[in-house]
Formats: sequence, structure tokens, C-alpha cells
Amino acid sequence: MVCNRTLSRNLLAALAAFALCSAPLAAQSAWLAPGPRPAASAELFRAGFVEDDDFSAATAAFLAGRLPLGRARLTFEVPLAYAATPTGGSTAVGNPYVGLETPVAEGRGVLELGLRLPLGGESGAGTLATGVGRFSDMDRLEAFEADVLSLALLGSLERGEGAVRLLLRGGPVFWVRTKRQRRLQDRGEMIAAYSARALIERGAASFSAGFSGRWAVTADSGDFGQNSFHQFGVTADYQAGPIRPGLLLRLPIDDDLRDVLDYVFGLRLAVRVP
Repeated sequence: MVCNRTLSRNLLAALAAFALCSAPLAAQSAWLAPGPRPAASAELFRAGFVEDDDFSAATAAFLAGRLPLGRARLTFEVPLAYAATPTGGSTAVGNPYVGLETPVAEGRGVLELGLRLPLGGESGAGTLATGVGRFSDMDRLEAFEADVLSLALLGSLERGEGAVRLLLRGGPVFWVRTKRQRRLQDRGEMIAAYSARALIERGAASFSAGFSGRWAVTADSGDFGQNSFHQFGVTADYQAGPIRPGLLLRLPIDDDLRDVLDYVFGLRLAVRVP
């Protein structure tokens, strides 16, 4: 069994590496079911780390809501994370998100403009909760990044007809650092965020499989492989009246990410109103 101190050092070192050379992704999840967006949703993730023996808890949650605003929708989200080892634990409240979604392409696409505010913080022993939050959903890595204001402009498009469709999503994400950070250049970054997945619908059930990725376009050095990371994911959802429960499993693709993370398992619950 790896000791707590070693585990903490390794996890924090990996987080520092990703903060330096990898990309944050969109503020909202790339793995939500298509169709009308829910009025409220809760997502709970459990990250399985390679050195996982000493974690008694490693979870993150994203609580989100949407309000109609004419043809558009006002969106907001609050991320939370909790990590615990036998020697202590910590809780993190991530950076809240506020955005605007508007339908495009005759309703087959959505344009998203979102801002994530650098208001998060952590309490308790150590800083493991922030790390758990980042790795729990790396499609929203900036949700737990300290002193970074992020702006995302993303488009999603649904292709195909009938029970089998292709869902595409992508666009730029900009980081603006609000404080000078050691080992990071005092400037902003531009990130390319992208995902693609195939969706199959059978009655009230839906299943999808695909990948998501992000690439630090403005990185000073390194090639595409060194400045990007990707995940494979599968989802299952079921519409039960106004309630839609779902499951998600994400697996890292890149070697650097697999050195730290084995998997992420997620539970989701969305509620729609008439």
C-alpha cells in the first residue's frame, strides 16, 4: 500500500503537469443526453486512481440549472469535491459557471457562451479535494483551477436521423490568469475543446459511446501529443417521465493520463419541467 504522503505528492505533481501543458474543456458536460436541456441536474463522479488504496473517498459533484430566457437559456453550475484518507480529508467548492445557450441550425445545434468565475476554495487537510475534482471530470478541468477566469465559446451539432445519430461538439476555451502563478507564464491560453460520440436510442433508453479531448493550442513547446489528452466514454440514460437517471464511465486514452487515472464512474439525475 502506498503511503498517504507519497500518494499526495504524486497526485499533486500530476496535477501540476496537467495545469502546465494540458487544456481545460468546456464549462458544461460534453456527455449530456441530447434534446431539451433539463431544468436541473446533478452529476456525481467517483475517480479511480492508479494509487487508490489510501483513498476512503474521492468524489466530485456538479449541480446545474437552466432557466428560459426567450429563445435562449441561462445556465449556471456549482462544482464540489471531497477527498478523504485515513489521516484526514478536505472539501473543495469549485469555480461557479454562468452561461447562455441558444439553439442554431434549425434546432439541431446549440451555441454556448460561458464564463467560469475564479471564486473556488478548499477547506480541511491538504489540497487533495481540488485534485480529485479536476480528475473526476477533465472535460471541466477549469472548474477546480485556482485563480483562473475561463471563457468558453462552444458549438454542438446533431447529425443523422432516426435511432442512431452522431453528436459533435467543439470550440475554443480561453484561460485568463487573475494572479501571477509560479511556474506559469503570466498570460492567457487558448484551448481547443472537442468531442464526438455515437448515440443509439431505444424507446425511453439511450446509449452513447465516443471520445472527448482538449489541446493547448498556445503551448510554448511540445507537439500535439504532448499538449493534449483524450478520454473514451460510454453513457446510458433512461427517461422516466420528467426524470432522467443515467450512468457514465470514462477511461483515459493517453499514457500520461493512464499513469494517474484508471477510470471515472458517474451517476447523473436530470429533471425536466413542462
